[in-house]
Amino acid sequence: MVLKRGFTLIELLVVISVIGILVSIITSSFTTSQKRGRDTKRRADLQAIQKSLEQCYALNSLYPAVAQVVSGSPLICGTQTTMNLIPSDPKSTGVYTYSTTAELDAYCYCALLEQTGGGNANTAGANGLCSLTAGDYQCVTNQQ
Repeated sequence: MVLKRGFTLIELLVVISVIGILVSIITSSFTTSQKRGRDTKRRADLQAIQKSLEQCYALNSLYPAVAQVVSGSPLICGTQTTMNLIPSDPKSTGVYTYSTTAELDAYCYCALLEQTGGGNANTAGANGLCSLTAGDYQCVTNQQ
């Protein structure tokens, strides 16, 4: 009697299915880690921008106008540069929003997070004011 060695079609299908499930779990975990990493970068960017805006206020007793705070450009307050390059959102589709009051005495700087519900605001600020209740946006406001 001759025995044939090899795998049956059922065994191969089971192994391929298990591998497919493992790949999908790993991919999902990797995607979540990427989102979390970009959100951490957004929070760090907002803190750095907040410090620069506070330096502007210390120098001029005013916060910069919206036209002066553009991602990818320097933050210049009067004659001094407080930030060489205002960071851009880590994902090309995202944007940071900056708003200020007409008197330039208050501001709100926000980023839309990818992890839903992980932020400190439910909308991006308008007229220099943020509604700081849990939501999808991370915002910083004036400290003066």
